[in-house]
This record gives sequence, C-alpha cells and structure tokens, in this order.
Amino acid sequence: MLLQPLIENAIWHGLQPLNRDKVLKIHFDKKGEFLHCTIDDNGIGILQSQIKEQPHLSVALDNITKRISLLNQKFLLAYTFYITDKSTIESCSESGTIATLIVPLNNED
Repeated sequence: MLLQPLIENAIWHGLQPLNRDKVLKIHFDKKGEFLHCTIDDNGIGILQSQIKEQPHLSVALDNITKRISLLNQKFLLAYTFYITDKSTIESCSESGTIATLIVPLNNED
C-alpha cells in the first residue's frame, strides 16, 4: 500500500529514461522502535523528473502522504515519509532519488 507506488515511481520516472545501467536498492533497517524502508535509485532524480514531465502531479506521492496522515491520526501512529533528490546531498556525486518511509514497530497504546 505504501512501498509499491514508491518502487513503481523509481522505475517508471527515475530509471526508465536512463541509457546506462539502472540500479534500484530496497533496504529495511530496524532502528530502535522503527523500521526504516529506503528505496534508492540511480535514476534522473525526482527534481529532473518533475521538470521533464511538467505539468505532472504525482498522484501516487499525494496518495501516500494522505494514507500516512490518516494512519497517524486514526491510530495515533508516527509514520514518517520523505523523498530526497541526490543532487541536493553535498557529499553525493550520483543522480537519483532516495525515498524513505519510517514505520513504528510497537504500538501497544
């Protein structure tokens, strides 16, 4: 419900336009009481994708944001979601996008 659209966006909007090797990495890391789900690609980057496909409104990203908001409100959870274009990371020399979803693992309240 949350990861599939992020992976699909990475493939269709980030990797598909490339004429070089395409890399998609999906990582799951437990950090304290949270599961960090990271989708990392070496595509054109979300900023370039938005310019290329203008006036494109990402329905998938809007839906994910709404779903997370509803989950957080209805079940008093602390889901977090953010997207980073690698071109905005000073120490990164490659193009691409990193989408991160942080999911609480324990909700006994």
